[in-house]
Amino acid sequence: MKRETLLKKDLKELKKVAQRAFNKWVRERDGFNCLACGRYSEKMDASHYASQGSSGYLRYHPHNVNNTCWSCNRFKGGNIISYRQGLIGKIGEDKVLWIETNRFKLHKYSKEQLVEIIDHCKHNTMSVSCWNEIMSS
Repeated sequence: MKRETLLKKDLKELKKVAQRAFNKWVRERDGFNCLACGRYSEKMDASHYASQGSSGYLRYHPHNVNNTCWSCNRFKGGNIISYRQGLIGKIGEDKVLWIETNRFKLHKYSKEQLVEIIDHCKHNTMSVSCWNEIMSS
């Protein structure tokens, strides 16, 4: 979808498009192993460590969203203790603590920020440094 077309969407719809693009990018980045239980599964969710509802700020942060199997994410409340252990192994305790410190920070994304997220996800260039640039704009 072209940038101009995306910018014509209302903010609510644009957030949905951004979330779908971001989740797809996470699933492709992480493959088929659950971060929480380690099990291989073809049914994966892009699971938020700090939930979307509690942290708009971290909603699209690459460290905050990782693949978990349907069982862990949908039926075990995110399997949060194992998720945290897996996340520490993946990104380090200092970055997990940063997420936990910022988990209740609010942020209202602009249309321009959401389009940037969509573009980076579709071109497989999303990263923490990209997220930092987007958030500073």
